[in-house]
Amino acid sequence: MIQFVDISLHSDHVIAMDQKGQLYGWGSNLQKRAGFKEDIYDGIFEPKRITFYESENLIPIKFSCGFDHTLILFEDIETK
Repeated sequence: MIQFVDISLHSDHVIAMDQKGQLYGWGSNLQKRAGFKEDIYDGIFEPKRITFYESENLIPIKFSCGFDHTLILFEDIETK
């Protein structure tokens, strides 16, 4: 079971962080706002893990959903 410790939402999309620091997104991915690089036009109806940043050695620090965007602030593992 996923236990979220932080969450941000707007009218049609949600980003949340679990206790392990992993990000999840769901809702509308129009303009990639749910956090997924691939086009998902039908929407995401349950939390789906966002993984694009893991191969870049980044750690999500903060995030915020807005009207038609999502902002995620990352820290580089190598500079930590």
